[in-house]
Amino acid sequence: MDLKEIKEYVKKEMNLGNYLSYKLLDKRFDIGKNKITLMDVYTSQGVRLLDVRCKRPNGSKEILRKELIDYVKDESIKNHYPSNREIRNMFRVELNKLFRGGIKELYTFANVEYKLAPNQELKYKKAYLLNEVVIKTLLPQLKLKLIKSRAVNENGIDILAEDNNRNLIGIELKAYNKFEMIKSKDINQIMRFIKNERLNRVLFITTTSKILKNIKIQDNIELIDYNNLKVLCKDIESINILEYIRNSSVNKETGYRKKKRELIIEYAKEKVKNGEDINYKCISKDLHLDYLTYFSNIKEIYKESNLEIPLRKIKGKRSSYPDREEMELIINKILHYLVQEVNNGHYPSNQDIRKKFGISHIWNLISMTELYKRIGIKPYLKRKPRWWLC
Repeated sequence: MDLKEIKEYVKKEMNLGNYLSYKLLDKRFDIGKNKITLMDVYTSQGVRLLDVRCKRPNGSKEILRKELIDYVKDESIKNHYPSNREIRNMFRVELNKLFRGGIKELYTFANVEYKLAPNQELKYKKAYLLNEVVIKTLLPQLKLKLIKSRAVNENGIDILAEDNNRNLIGIELKAYNKFEMIKSKDINQIMRFIKNERLNRVLFITTTSKILKNIKIQDNIELIDYNNLKVLCKDIESINILEYIRNSSVNKETGYRKKKRELIIEYAKEKVKNGEDINYKCISKDLHLDYLTYFSNIKEIYKESNLEIPLRKIKGKRSSYPDREEMELIINKILHYLVQEVNNGHYPSNQDIRKKFGISHIWNLISMTELYKRIGIKPYLKRKPRWWLC
């Protein structure tokens, strides 16, 4: 098959939303043997490499740089200034690999002034202030020697330090307001830093005191939350800065949080209406949002959306942290069903209830014995056999 036929096939697939990788094309058309590159296929189709949703051709760095510069120019004319995260989520690119100076260098090449949204400005300010407090006040208290402090938009752990035994200590900072929670993603991020930067241990310093339930903090991570932080920072200036960070909310200042919550709620309603599931992956992929920033868990989204929580998302009595309120709602529905059936002379079995309510394991909620006891009827094995009634 020649290049023209391959291009026609690729064009047809692109119209269906499919971007074929080199591996797939080579498997189907043996393009490697014919010395046809992915660049040959895609650049002739009139599409931006930024829009290609598979592994991009080798040697496409300069093309991607030019396309990003043009994109920023075009968006700035519309008074829109894309952020690092927005560009990363939209085009699946790491700016630091294309522009050494990251987002600022991109805007410089585009000859556009990088204007942070008000919420981003506040976020950077809070991060900077916490960094200053830690370096000036905390490091001397903890007898740590500063090695490196990274800028807010730099990759990697925020501060690198050394203790008296020359152990490499990482310090991760989260300038959260008092209502924000420490989440699993924070701990997972730190674990990646420990591995990638070969850290002996990490001090996780934050201005919140709230921790999401069920989070496990590993032994090589020491959490210093606000309660501990205010004890260590004894000077008035540092305390005032910490209070400012805690009481200044990016979301509160801009109405951003409320809008994003409403967006997630409307999205959830639409998904359920179409018979689809709501989960972390779909919200992250479709809305580019981390739902834990706006809701404590998936069940809260269902509640706020006035939607019934699916049984599979409810933790039963065998869980370490069972959802007791949700369990009781289901049990009450089952009890109502039992009463109706018993009044009609039918005594539902475990299988009947499983079929009726779609419950895979009824004993994860309640035993059949307990169910019948609640409606004042003896369990099956204790009832008189039918021949006795004859």
